[in-house]
Amino acid sequence: MLKTKQYIIIGIATLLMSSCSVWKNYESETTVPTDVFGTDIQTTADSLVGWRNVFADSQLQTLIARALKNNSDIRIAEQTMLQAEAALTSAKFGYLPTLAFSPTGSIGRFGSATVKDYKIPLVASWQADIFGSITNTKRQAKAQVAYEQDYRQALECQLVASVATYYYTLVLLDSQTEVAENMLKICEESHQAMQALFESGVYMSPAVYQQEAQISGIKAQILDIQKVVRETEAALCLLLNETPHTIARGKMNDTILTSVLSAGVPADILHNRPDVRAAERSLESAYYGVQISKAQLYPNLTIDGSGGWMNPGQWFVSGAASLVAPIFQQGKLRANVRISEAEQEKARIALEHAIIKAGNEVNTAMFDSRIAEQKASLIKEQVDKVYETYLANQELMNNGQATYLEVLTAQNQLFSAQLSQLSNEYDRIAALISLYAALGGR
Repeated sequence: MLKTKQYIIIGIATLLMSSCSVWKNYESETTVPTDVFGTDIQTTADSLVGWRNVFADSQLQTLIARALKNNSDIRIAEQTMLQAEAALTSAKFGYLPTLAFSPTGSIGRFGSATVKDYKIPLVASWQADIFGSITNTKRQAKAQVAYEQDYRQALECQLVASVATYYYTLVLLDSQTEVAENMLKICEESHQAMQALFESGVYMSPAVYQQEAQISGIKAQILDIQKVVRETEAALCLLLNETPHTIARGKMNDTILTSVLSAGVPADILHNRPDVRAAERSLESAYYGVQISKAQLYPNLTIDGSGGWMNPGQWFVSGAASLVAPIFQQGKLRANVRISEAEQEKARIALEHAIIKAGNEVNTAMFDSRIAEQKASLIKEQVDKVYETYLANQELMNNGQATYLEVLTAQNQLFSAQLSQLSNEYDRIAALISLYAALGGR
């Protein structure tokens, strides 16, 4: 008899010792490469400024605020977050017993006697959290809430960047339209001059025809730009969750876009980026999923009790405890552990990728921003020189010292250089928007 008790005690102690790991809290073991942002990028203690400070254009700020309030994806994410919070609340109540009110009654007849029986019990059941199943379920639910919060912030960051991108795309298209219309006016003036020279016998008719072709081509480009404007406005309205309408906007020359960085990359960027935090929370949730699966390998202690009033008019109380230990479950429990461990490893790989992706995006955005800044002065110089060339050729043509082909070539070069200047300015803005998003936005 003594040996039996000893065996039982030893068995219980062994179970408790082997189950200690299921009670451990999640601890991050992810390492961040020291050169995650690239070897040519310095870090700084500065923190990232909010979107209202980065995008100072009042019209753009109004659009961003509307998008954050009305965007469908954001609103769905809010509901998902509420679901996660409700699941966490439910998990917290897992420590409490369940109570049920289940009155029963019966009536029967035996010979001439009528027998009535009834019972009005209150039934309670409580599962003892010996091996951490309930605790780890609560921890997993808490990690899921944090994940949904970070995911929502990631959506907000992306939404702000998308609204800003569409807005400045419209500003660019307006500027392209203005440049095209100015070039159309120049070409029409040249056409009049060529027409006069043709009528005076200085030029042949091809000069007039080619200039007319140039005018028709520019008009077609203006129509193409108008088409893209309408498509871009519709896409932006979709982000705002609004029906298609004209978007109020400023001009490229009045663009107000604060530099995202004063010097270097914030050292705490990986804490700023909600997608990286969400990946960490996903790994944490997977970790507790493994703990829950392991807890299913151990016995489950349940305490049941009931009490109430029964026929023939007396109180009753009863209680029982049951210990159920899995022995053979067709390998399902062990398989569930392996499945959970695989999910945890997938989440770890995803987190490592999120960190590397963050570094690559920051590096690319900063490089693009630097290149656009360096190109700006060069392209401006190109536009100035090409414009001077055009004026000189126009003057020479009017004096009969240059051919119409030289004027047409100068016009095309000027038009192309002006569009390149606008495109580079947009590239600079787009790089700063990308950098804002890469740094996690706020």
